[in-house]
Amino acid sequence: MLEDEWKISKSGGQCSGCGSAFDVEQPVFSALFQEQDQLLRKDFCAECFQNRRPENVFYFWKTTAGSRSEGQPAGSRRSGAPAFDLENVLEFFKRLDGESGAQKIAFRYILALMLARKKMLVAGDKKSAEGQRVQFYREKGGGAEHAVVEPDLSADEIQGLSAELGGLLGLGEKT
Repeated sequence: MLEDEWKISKSGGQCSGCGSAFDVEQPVFSALFQEQDQLLRKDFCAECFQNRRPENVFYFWKTTAGSRSEGQPAGSRRSGAPAFDLENVLEFFKRLDGESGAQKIAFRYILALMLARKKMLVAGDKKSAEGQRVQFYREKGGGAEHAVVEPDLSADEIQGLSAELGGLLGLGEKT
């Protein structure tokens, strides 16, 4: 799998709606849009997102413009930045169920690994069928079971994708 298939852009520092630059503590809505078989990110100021919400938003989250400083590694947060809501990550994971695009399959797989690490999902049986490896996960407390296709990713691709999603979703490196 090529890295470009799953790469999502970082914040451009300005609103995709009105074009105004973001202030460091300004609330920002980051949204993923499905275009063809890829997810594209756009950032919006609160006013544009709430009053002129774009159509076809696949998933969105709220953050602050300064939640990741220049030169700060992806996946790390400023001191005092709020922890990311893992329920939202679980919701994103569920929204990706049944998607067939390589990017979405890879994202769902990495999200399953992240959620298992955070004890939101528990790994179960592995099965192989039709040339695909499938890992089953159950939500904590005996919740719903989810089948997750294991994409053919190298260790470097898994690490890169994990860092990309961690930075994108505001998850830190430590548990």
